[in-house]
Amino acid sequence: MPTDFDKAVRNGAQVRAITGPNEHYGLSAGQSLRVATYKGQAIRGKVEKIAAADTKGLVSLKTEKKPGDLVEASPAKADYPRYPWGTRITLDKEPIKKLGLKLKDLEVGEKVVIVAKAEIIQLSQRQNTHSDSESIELQITEMKIV
Repeated sequence: MPTDFDKAVRNGAQVRAITGPNEHYGLSAGQSLRVATYKGQAIRGKVEKIAAADTKGLVSLKTEKKPGDLVEASPAKADYPRYPWGTRITLDKEPIKKLGLKLKDLEVGEKVVIVAKAEIIQLSQRQNTHSDSESIELQITEMKIV
């Protein structure tokens, strides 16, 4: 990214992502641009291509269990979460800063695209008298939010 953009981010600029098509910023469909606002000035980052393959073929992880389904071996109805345990990522202060994000520029419920590389650090398969389970533990090593 341009040095002025990087310098502004390091100095606490507000950063927002613009995705195309956007005539004002000259973006075509499939392009994105990060803009830093610093001391009242908009500083453009590098225009990046968003590959269609990044989101093509995504599979919904939403759970098929519905609130009110009965819990096995219990007459009580359960309030299941919309997505299974282990599908949530929490970013703390350091990665938020590295990604150039500002909480005030984001909204709860807003959808973002995450592009990441991860290392498989554990594979697990377990069987007991009640159920079988499998898991893959991933360590995200690099990422960006578009």
